[in-house]
Amino acid sequence: MSVVGKSKVELVYSLAHNQAQREMLARRLIEIVRKSFDLDQSYSRLIVLPQRTPTQAEIMERTNIVFDWFLRLRGDMNYSLPKTLDLLPTALSKQLLGEDWKPPPADRAWGERVDGHR
Repeated sequence: MSVVGKSKVELVYSLAHNQAQREMLARRLIEIVRKSFDLDQSYSRLIVLPQRTPTQAEIMERTNIVFDWFLRLRGDMNYSLPKTLDLLPTALSKQLLGEDWKPPPADRAWGERVDGHR
């Protein structure tokens, strides 16, 4: 796969195996970004803040963070798609809080069947 000239979006979707996975991936990435704003609201319950709509810049910032972590986890570290999607909310949250986070080691057992077949 040539990565020269590909956008970040194209790189992310190139790591899905088929159209059904790409569609599921799009839904999950949108959900992860949306829920991160919901978490912000729950953290601010200690201080009463008015409900507000995220700006386009805030949405893009979080989307780019999610894309970067997706490419790192799925592309560089070879995590399975399900494990990558499970870890993205934590990666996003930690980065938004300015906390260091190191993903757990990738283990082959995540995507293997119980009977040992693939």
